[in-house]
Order: sequence, then structure tokens, then C-alpha cells
Amino acid sequence: MSYSPYAPPAHDQRPQAPGYGYGRGYYNGAFPYEPLGWKTTASIVGMILIVIIGIAVTLLTWAVGAENFASDLRLAGAVGLLGLLLSGVSLFTYVVFLVWTHTAAKNIRSFGHDGFEFTPGWAVGWWFIPVMNWFKPFQALREIWQASDPDAIGGGYGSWRGSAVPGTFGVWWGTYLLAGVVGIIGAFVGLGTPGGSPGFAMAAHLLRAFAAVAIVSLMRQLAQRQEAAHAKLRAMHEQPPPPAAYGGYGSGPPGYGPPGY
Repeated sequence: MSYSPYAPPAHDQRPQAPGYGYGRGYYNGAFPYEPLGWKTTASIVGMILIVIIGIAVTLLTWAVGAENFASDLRLAGAVGLLGLLLSGVSLFTYVVFLVWTHTAAKNIRSFGHDGFEFTPGWAVGWWFIPVMNWFKPFQALREIWQASDPDAIGGGYGSWRGSAVPGTFGVWWGTYLLAGVVGIIGAFVGLGTPGGSPGFAMAAHLLRAFAAVAIVSLMRQLAQRQEAAHAKLRAMHEQPPPPAAYGGYGSGPPGYGPPGY
């Protein structure tokens, strides 16, 4: 193909938007953006069901009374079935929530950010490490929240670290941990009683309800933040290139001298 002095530059001279192409932050396509979509919805529905079924099991156990379990097998069976249902819903919800967390952690890498403490794998893995799961999962989700800030897109290395974190995070994690402590105490206080101590069990379920309200709010907001961040990044990438500036004298195409030649 012969050279034409009238042809525009063959390459796009636009600055590359972070998170696209093979620039820093995109990892050669290893972390493409994936909407949280159904994972958010399924996790929220599961959390609501856990609270409702848990309270129902506790109320039914409280109403039946420990002394009636042996004599009324139908009531005991109903409580047992609800307990199995609660276990199944809980397992499903925990799995989907962890998948949601892993996806959200991958998404922030598609935004062109860097300098993370938690990998997508460890954002999930810390939930299974004793003692460390008292604070590491909280820190990981807080990092995901900050890096999902649309205002941090294109802000440079570590710009996401200045993003504000709402107080709802503290409410969620505080009530979640407290619910676990109250539930353990109730199990020891009510040793030998089906379902443990009803009073402690109900207190634990109410605390879980507060935690569920907080995390549901955070999950919905975080999904919206990531959608907005992705849309902003895509808009940056799709901006038309600036008009090519020709060199030489005057404003003519390359290869020409001063105007009039």
C-alpha cells in the first residue's frame, strides 16, 4: 500500500481509557466486567427468607414447649421440617452471596484500578479462616465498595481509596457479629432444650434481621455503583478521537510547504 500524504494518522492517538485494551488494570481480559444482576436479587431473597423462617422456627418452638415435643410428634415434625428448610435456604444464600462477592471483587479490576489488598479469591476465602473472619471479610467488602465509586474512574493510581464508606457498613457488621455471639450464648444456656434458649434465639434472629436490612441496602447500592462506574468507563472509551493535527507550515496536509505552494 503506497503512502498518501492526505491520509490521516493510522493509529488512534486518544489516551487509552483505564480498564480497556491491554493497558494497566485490564489484565489482558482476565477480569471483564460482569453485572451483579441475579446474584444480588438471589442473595437478597435468601437473606429475607432466612430471617422469616428463623423467626418462625423460634416462635413455634417457644409455643410448643420442650415438654410437648415428645408427646406431639406432628408439632415436632413441623419444627424439624422448618429447620431443614432453614438450613437449605441458608446454604443456598451463603453460596450465592460468596459468588456475588467474588464477582464484585473481579469487577473493580476491570475499572482500571490498582493497589488492592484483597484478591477476588481471598475476598471469599477469609470467611472460612477462624478469627480472621471476624474482620477480614468486612475489610474486603469495604475495599470493593470504595473501588466501585464512579467518581474514582480515571482518577489515577489509588484514587479510589479516598471514597467515602457509609455508616451502614458498621451497622451491618456489628449486628452480624453480635447475632452470632448471642446465638452461641443461647445454645449454651438452653442445653438440652430443642432450639436452645428461646429468648436468646429470638434476640439473635432480630439482630440478624437488622444485619440483613443493612447488607441488602449495601448490596443494592454497590450493584448500582458498579453499573455507573462501568457506564462511565465505557463512555470514556467510546469518545470520538480528536481531529488530527497536521504538521509543517500553515494548516495544509503533511508534505506541503507554506500556504500558496
